[in-house]
Amino acid sequence: ELLRTPHQVVAADFFSGDEGRRRIAEYFYADQGDDVAQLGDAELFRLASRMIEYCLSDTDQLIEDVRGWTQDWSRLLADVSQHVPVYFVHGSKNLQFPIRDLHTIAQSNPNVHVVEAKGAAQLTLFTHGDVLQSVISKCR
Repeated sequence: ELLRTPHQVVAADFFSGDEGRRRIAEYFYADQGDDVAQLGDAELFRLASRMIEYCLSDTDQLIEDVRGWTQDWSRLLADVSQHVPVYFVHGSKNLQFPIRDLHTIAQSNPNVHVVEAKGAAQLTLFTHGDVLQSVISKCR
């Protein structure tokens, strides 16, 4: 219940128009290295904005997702990685989810791999598609 009101306020601002979309996108990526500057690229802004739109279109689901992200996933990761390799494609400058934490997880599990996108933050999948493509190629 505590998370509902702030998420609804952010959603209302985002859906208020172009200025709201820009304001919330810049807020989401403000502490993420070069991500805010990269939002100046129209296509990258469109992709990031669509991702935020998806998240904010159902604030109740978003709150459930946030709760899920804060859970301990170590047992699930250990179980899954017994059957298939697990790859984390992650930006070296992602401050919200530091890459060092993923390296720590990978050290204790030989089937978990961290693929670092140098200089990237949260927009890694959009700004470093070549890194993602190399991982997909390994999995074929």
